[in-house]
Parts: sequence; C-alpha cells; structure tokens
Amino acid sequence: MREPPDKLFKKAARKHESGDLAAARTLYKRILKKHPDHIDSLYMYGTLCAEQNDLKTARTYLLRAAELAPLSPLIHNNLGNVYLKSGQYGLAADCYRQTLTLDPKMVQANYNLGQAAIRLGQLPEAAAALENALALQPGLVQAQLSLARVYMDVGQYPKAIRLLRQVLAAQPDNAHALHALGSAHAARGGNEEAIACYDRLLELNPDDGSAKHARATLRGETPARAPRQHVAGIFDGLSGRFDQHLRQLGYQVPQWIHDALLELTGAEHKFSRMLDLGCGTGMAGALFRDNVTRLEGVDLSPGMIEQAKAKGVYDRLYVADLLDHLKQAPGPYDLLVATDVFTYLGDLRPIFSAVAGASAPGAWFLFSIEECEGEDYRLLPTGRYAQSAAYIASLAEAHGCRIELERAVVIRKEQVKEIPGRIYLLRFSQA
Repeated sequence: MREPPDKLFKKAARKHESGDLAAARTLYKRILKKHPDHIDSLYMYGTLCAEQNDLKTARTYLLRAAELAPLSPLIHNNLGNVYLKSGQYGLAADCYRQTLTLDPKMVQANYNLGQAAIRLGQLPEAAAALENALALQPGLVQAQLSLARVYMDVGQYPKAIRLLRQVLAAQPDNAHALHALGSAHAARGGNEEAIACYDRLLELNPDDGSAKHARATLRGETPARAPRQHVAGIFDGLSGRFDQHLRQLGYQVPQWIHDALLELTGAEHKFSRMLDLGCGTGMAGALFRDNVTRLEGVDLSPGMIEQAKAKGVYDRLYVADLLDHLKQAPGPYDLLVATDVFTYLGDLRPIFSAVAGASAPGAWFLFSIEECEGEDYRLLPTGRYAQSAAYIASLAEAHGCRIELERAVVIRKEQVKEIPGRIYLLRFSQA
C-alpha cells in the first residue's frame, strides 16, 4: 500500500529539520515523482536545494510552487532568496515586494528587500525596508548594521552612529559595528573616536588587517601596502554590486586604457596572452577579450572571481595575491593590465619587478594610479594609495620600460569631488 504524500512529507520535513539533507532530498523527490504538484514538497525541496547551493534546481521548483500558490508569502520570499544568491537582484527585489504585498509585517522579507535594494544601488528603498524591519523587530542586529551602512553611504553619519552605538550597547565586542563606527567617526573628522574603535578591534584581534590599515591612515602613517585581508574583505563585500558601484562613481579607466592601446597598436593587432591583474568582476577582461588569444585573470577576492567567472570571458581565473601569483605565473605575457589596483599598493617596486619577470620581450604594461606630488607614494585619508608621476617614471626606467602614453584623468568622482589620477601604457624593451 502506498504511503499518502502528506504522511511522507512529514517524514521528509523531519529529516530536513534534523539536518539529514540527503534523506530529505530523496523523500521529497519520491513524493514529487508521484505527485508533481504537491505544493509543500515543491516549496521545501526548492528550499533544500537552495541550502545546498543548487540554485538552478531551487529556482525551478520554487517557481512552480509560486504558480500553484501565488498567495504564499513564504514561497515568494524563498524564491527571492534564490535570486539574491544568484546575483539576480532585480528579480529578488520583485519577489520580496510581492511577499510584502501579501504580508507587510514579515520581518525577514523587509530585511531581504533591503539587501537586494542595496545591491541595486536603490538606497532610499533599502533604507525604508530596513527601517520597517527594525520597526517590526527592534534590536535586530543584522538590520541595524545594514541600515547604518546605508546611512553612511548617503552621508547621514549621525544616524549611522546612533544605530551602531545601539548595537554596541547590546554587543560591546561586535567587530562589524566597531569597524563601521570607526569609519563613520573618521568620515566626520572624529579621528580620536575612530582610533579608539580600531584600538578596541586590535585588542580583540591583533591580526585584524583592516583595523591596522584604518588606524595607520588616521595616524598619517604610510605602510608599503594595504593588508591582504583588508583588500579581500572590501571587495568580497562589494562583489555583488561592484559594477553598479563603479558606474555611480563615473569610473571609465578600463575603457580609456583599452581605447588608448588600440590607438597605438591598431585594432587589428592580436596579443597572445594577457594577464588581468586585480581583475575584479571582469570589466577590463570583457573589453580586451577580442584583442587577445588567451585571457587570464587574478584577484585576491573570491567574491570578485565568482563575478568574473559569470561573465564567461576568461580562459583561466586565479584567487591569489598579485605578487605571489606573478612569481609563479605560467607566462610569459605580452599584455598585462592593472586598473584601479595600485590604490592598494603603495610601494610599486615589487610589483614592477614581478611584472618584468612575467613579461615577454616587448610586452605592454597598462595601469592607472591616483596621483600625489612630492613623495613616491602616500596613503591618503581615504585609505587608498596615490603615487607621483616622477615615481612611475623612475620605476619605468629602472625596469626597462618606455612610457608610450601618460595621460592625466579624473579616476572617479566621490560625491562632487573629482579624484585626479593618471593612466599609463608602458612597453618593455624588445631585448
């Protein structure tokens, strides 16, 4: 005698809840084979697949569940979660809005809509959704932290500071809140308060590279480079919305460098092998793809590499530190590109030496810098590095490079402020 689907579903749900996901998956599939429109099984099987990062299958089953039960807020919310994890932020936001139409008081859907809106750059909607989540559940730390970041992004630092102090009143050692509070104080010129936050972070974790870097910035120190952990953390956090973020900053360096190279070499020239240093989400790679036979990229951030992989333009991608990778890279390369990378490396002598070692005779080396005057390099109040034109010229000469093009540009805009920089096209000697 066949077991009724609802009875079998209860057994599957118990396995799911206990963490026996393999058994739960088998039981859900068994139900759906005989009863393909069993809504609870469609919903829970889709949810289980999402938990196991099988997002394509999860989407299929949750979409079917939503068709059969269009008034279920839970189904729409979980479908939104799948889209969010897949990087389809617009579809995710649509699902969360539908969820909230059905159940405006669902805390998690308000929070989730806030996350999707942040990634879409829709900060007013993000703030409203997160404020709703906190009105429904005061003290929800994840919402407080996200909302504080939104307030900081739009320059509402007093609001951000109030929220972060609420978090720290409940959780005095919350590292995320301490980092954000330090940033908020620093942005308002409260260097002493900011340094106190970073001092506390380093008491909690002496190896916190981000706290070390931020404190060095506020103290006017200039270490040779930003800590790897700090850089990876920044870009992992930005990876899902990085392209949108750069568009908002008016960032066009990859396009400028690409176009300048074609002016010098001719559009018909084909490079054999290119290495995209600090490739990020693949903005430069997408531009250069048609100009190279083999395209490789390397980045310190796993999140960025996942975004670059999704573009489908690279032949090979690596998660690694640039210097470490160059020392063992399977070169030689006849084209190396580094856009908006040296803002996290002050002393460029090691990178120039490593690039020279990985380059073929006559290779091109293309990059951008933020510009300073006087010193070889300087750590700016933003926590980013700038280099001087004289320093770049001396490095080029020391490593057998000729500067084929040097152009002053506005690297990006921060609110209304234009950030000065330069793009360079260097070529190694043919010998």
